[in-house]
Amino acid sequence: MRSFNSLKKYGIMVAAALMIAVMLCTSPFSVFAENDPKAAAQTEESKLTVAGGETQQSSSQSTEAATTEAATTEATTTEAATTEAATTETATETATTETETATETETATETETATETETATETETATETATETETENKTVIKKTVKKSARKAASSKSGSEQSGSSETSGSSHSGSALWKGHDVDLPDLVVKKELRFKTVTDVSYKAVSEKLSVLEEMKDSARAVGYVNAGGKVTVLAEDGEWDYIECGNLRGFVRKDSLSDITKLSDIRSSIIARAVGSRTDVKEISRIKSQLNDIFNKPEVLTVDTVDNSAFTYKKITAIDTLVKKKYALVNTEAAFEKEQGNTDTDTAGSKISVKQAGSVDIKEEKSETSRTIGTIKNGGLLYIITDSNEDWVYVESGNVRGFVQAEFLSTGKAVNKKVKKKGEGAFASAKQKVAPEKNKAFYYSMLTTVDKTAEDEFRATIIKAAAQCIGNPYVWGGTSLVNGADCSGFVQTIYRKYGISLPRVADEQSEVGTKITLESAEAGDLIFFADDSGYVYHVAISTGDGGTIEARGERYGIIRTKNRTGAAWATDVISSMFDD
Repeated sequence: MRSFNSLKKYGIMVAAALMIAVMLCTSPFSVFAENDPKAAAQTEESKLTVAGGETQQSSSQSTEAATTEAATTEATTTEAATTEAATTETATETATTETETATETETATETETATETETATETETATETATETETENKTVIKKTVKKSARKAASSKSGSEQSGSSETSGSSHSGSALWKGHDVDLPDLVVKKELRFKTVTDVSYKAVSEKLSVLEEMKDSARAVGYVNAGGKVTVLAEDGEWDYIECGNLRGFVRKDSLSDITKLSDIRSSIIARAVGSRTDVKEISRIKSQLNDIFNKPEVLTVDTVDNSAFTYKKITAIDTLVKKKYALVNTEAAFEKEQGNTDTDTAGSKISVKQAGSVDIKEEKSETSRTIGTIKNGGLLYIITDSNEDWVYVESGNVRGFVQAEFLSTGKAVNKKVKKKGEGAFASAKQKVAPEKNKAFYYSMLTTVDKTAEDEFRATIIKAAAQCIGNPYVWGGTSLVNGADCSGFVQTIYRKYGISLPRVADEQSEVGTKITLESAEAGDLIFFADDSGYVYHVAISTGDGGTIEARGERYGIIRTKNRTGAAWATDVISSMFDD
């Protein structure tokens, strides 16, 4: 029994020693346990076993429980360590990914910016790009992360904005650097052009011999008049071998080769005078001949067909003559005409006057005749504007789009009338009522002069500028055509003009081939301004405001802007005037 107890005692001691050895090996201070979560779990298990009773819990049940608890602790500790390691690895990968993404994005941005600068396609001028690229690159690179975020947001919310549909055919369409505001382009019904528009972009030619002016572009056409030798004519338009010319109120066609260069005009006139004077020595006679010829030189045209019967007169409703005249007021006064005729013994005439008085209105005629067609009427006391023939029996007048002849005796003019109209205002007086449409009224083009300062074309051009101005402040996007979300220079122009019935190609270089090429100095509001490199390639387009400035999608840095004095352009084109040609 004692022997058994001794053996038991020594067994317990040996077991304790082994446990201590294991504890030392698995201790946190052991070199074998360094960074080993499993060893740490075993060490903690050993501590719990010893603390649980070195002499009290030595049964197999206690050992099994301790082993199970140790296994659980090991699994938990290992899982936690693994999770921490995975988290650390994920964080490392994320940091690496962010670093790589930033590097790739910066590189892509630098490449994109360099590409846009080098190609100079749909961007600012080459000179401006070259001087601004270095600074702009740095700015764009700093904004790369934000730009990427905006790009993602733009693709999601772009369709929610007014006018956001991207109809560009380009696969290079980017995203805007900022959000644009909504635009509401004004509507416009294109009206038929009625009045003549004064233009300055014309050329002049000299006439060396008496020259017939034809109604059509063919040699067998009717002559509507002629220009005497020594005359100067204005070339309004060219069509192959023919020139459309103007000389006073004479308008029609002549062969291009029948005209001489304007620089020869002085020599032509000197030669004509020399031939006319001949060998005469009488000073007075020579002076008379020169005076007579100078009168012809100053007014060389002779009409053989009235302007209202000349179909060539309105071939182009443009003129080099200043058509706008100062308003000369006339008030309809049938009572005065009646009183003036009271002593008239002609019963028919007197009856006519009484009839006019009772009617309380005056007819506006198509010709200088009471029997001609009535194209409009105006009430007694109504206001008319005298255009021409103010000293004749029949006066040519205008009221809105009613233009024709009224007998002078039915009108009151002078200082008293002027004072009355200015005091009350023009709107206080009745205007004429139209009975015949302007295009069917031959009297409408009796004169090109008018008191109306805006033509249908002027209204159209003003609307183009108004529409473009609404987009100022919105972003530039290369390849874009959205007036809200972003457009490049040609996309901006194409979208604006499409709204008003003018179809243009997609890119600036092709847009420059549309319309009539004109000088930059003669560019009006709505004409297109083009910028080209030394090879002639057009890389930028802007809309002229008519005063030397532009509205244009300038570039990413600028967006859609308005300039006051735009420089660096190559030429301009007119894509509007042809809309108003008959």
